[in-house]
Amino acid sequence: MRPVYRIGLRHKRVICIEHWPSWEAFDALRPEPRTFPSDLAYSDGEVRLHDLSGTCFELQRLRVNNGGLAAAKQLLAEDVAMWRAAGAQVIGRFEVVHGHDLPALLLLLNWESAERAAEAGREIESSTALNEKRQQDRLASGRAAIRASSRVLGCTLCLE
Repeated sequence: MRPVYRIGLRHKRVICIEHWPSWEAFDALRPEPRTFPSDLAYSDGEVRLHDLSGTCFELQRLRVNNGGLAAAKQLLAEDVAMWRAAGAQVIGRFEVVHGHDLPALLLLLNWESAERAAEAGREIESSTALNEKRQQDRLASGRAAIRASSRVLGCTLCLE
C-alpha cells in the first residue's frame, strides 16, 4: 500500500498537506472536499513532514508531456541534488494521480529564507552546464519531458 497525499495551495501562500496510509484509509475517512485547488498524489521517495528547520516553503509544479513521465522523474531527481546543494531541505517529491493538468509532478522544499530560495533558483536556472544538458536531452528525445513549471515561494506549511 502506498500513502496518499492531498496537497493544495490555500490563499496563495499556505501549502496544505494531508496524508493517509492508503486509498482504503482515504476512502474510509471520506475527507471533505477542499475549497481551494488541491491534488492527490503518491510520494516518489521519502517524505519529511516533521523536524523542518527552515521558515520558507516552496511548492514546484512540473507539468509533464504525455509519455515523458520517466524522463521528467529523472530530471527532477537531478534537480533535487542541485536544490539540496543550494541549501534546500527536500520535504518530498510527488507524482500527481488526481488533479488538473496531468501528468504532473510536485516538489516541496524548505528554505532558510525566501531570498535564498530565489537566489538559488536564479543560480540553478542560469547554469550553462544544466542548460546544455537539458538541450542535449531534448534533442536526443525529440522533445522536452517537462512542458511547463511553476514555483510558489515564501509559503507557510499547514499539516492537516
